[in-house]
Amino acid sequence: MTPRAASMLERAGLLARHELDGATLAMHRTMSCFWQSNHLRTYDSLGEPVRIVDRLRFDGILLEKAVESGASAVRDDPVTRVCPGSPCVLETRSGRRIEARVVVGADGADSLVRRRSGRACNRLFGFGIECFVETPPGLPDGLQIHFGIVPWGYGWLFPRGRDVCVGVGAIGRRVSPPATRAALGRLIGKACPGLAERPVLRAAPIPGYGIDLSPVPGRVFLCGDAAGLTDRLTGEGIGHAVESGFLVARAVLEGWSGDRLFREAGRGCAGIVRQSSAARLLLYHPLLRRAAMRKLAANDKFFAGYWDLISGAVDYRGLLLGFLRSSRWPPASP
Repeated sequence: MTPRAASMLERAGLLARHELDGATLAMHRTMSCFWQSNHLRTYDSLGEPVRIVDRLRFDGILLEKAVESGASAVRDDPVTRVCPGSPCVLETRSGRRIEARVVVGADGADSLVRRRSGRACNRLFGFGIECFVETPPGLPDGLQIHFGIVPWGYGWLFPRGRDVCVGVGAIGRRVSPPATRAALGRLIGKACPGLAERPVLRAAPIPGYGIDLSPVPGRVFLCGDAAGLTDRLTGEGIGHAVESGFLVARAVLEGWSGDRLFREAGRGCAGIVRQSSAARLLLYHPLLRRAAMRKLAANDKFFAGYWDLISGAVDYRGLLLGFLRSSRWPPASP
């Protein structure tokens, strides 16, 4: 969880700092970047840390808050059908029929609400896979980002205390789940040699389709991954999910038009995602990636800017302008 997401939750009074700390497994201010196993640079930030949160605990706290505020939680009975209209009708696996004045689809990258409400939905072309393994002896503290092990993506090691999250993710039409899984195996072999047991792998799609926040007839809204609000360079989505959730809530309560909702999102989460689509070309495109890696290795400001992106402290504008002004053209051959 980025400092940006944590700040939004605290400012809204939804989570107190001690509650957020209770769901936090580790906090990091250090990040090391690698290119095909070659160490580029390690950066120590003086700003707010990136939190590694226990998602079950974090999500559980949010659900408890909703129930305390009057929501009714229906468990183990997923929605199977969405019929937009006035009212909108939902049907669940058990046969329950629910009529709603407003529906908010926050159901992830492969959103049923998005698919059933008439939204255009291109094929998902992002994929992430990760596992949790016992922290190997001598593993340096801090986040690790590994470029060059998979096209249009990266690998990561996020220490969580007793264990470490190891993963690989990529977004692009050429992304192959088998190749991504093979890259994860190589990363585990390098970072955790001699692993006794085969780790349990967890995989999930990453949305790569267009952003869609506008309500459809029948008052159906989308937010988070369901609305395509995932950073195209880092894959980060919690902060965008939190912000878009607040925006959709205001749109419902205050009667915003779809145009106003999109404008408000464009000043924050939607605008950042659009910028990330351009930034990913500078970092991952075969003609530019070596220049980007040289900047990470040699330029403190560029590296600090990348940390600020990961931590959510800034958007992409300044980093993009700095990269373009300082890069040579034409770029060196990959």
